[in-house]
Amino acid sequence: MDKFLLRSINVLKTFLDKNVRGFTDQQLVDLHRKTHMLYAGNSKREKPNKKFLDLLVKKHNQMVKELKRRDMKHFSPLP
Repeated sequence: MDKFLLRSINVLKTFLDKNVRGFTDQQLVDLHRKTHMLYAGNSKREKPNKKFLDLLVKKHNQMVKELKRRDMKHFSPLP
């Protein structure tokens, strides 16, 4: 496994198993931003890992739902 993907997985592990409702507003916004960064970095690879990208989209959608529940704005959908 290459270093970039391994690093991405380790970042993702920090919040994958946690309920997004447990994060503060700042943590939620930061993790949302990191999700976009991981998606962009991995989707541009020569052979993107579809399973990993699908997992990122799933987590992103959970975060968006929570952002909206908190009356926070979201202007950056993932494809």
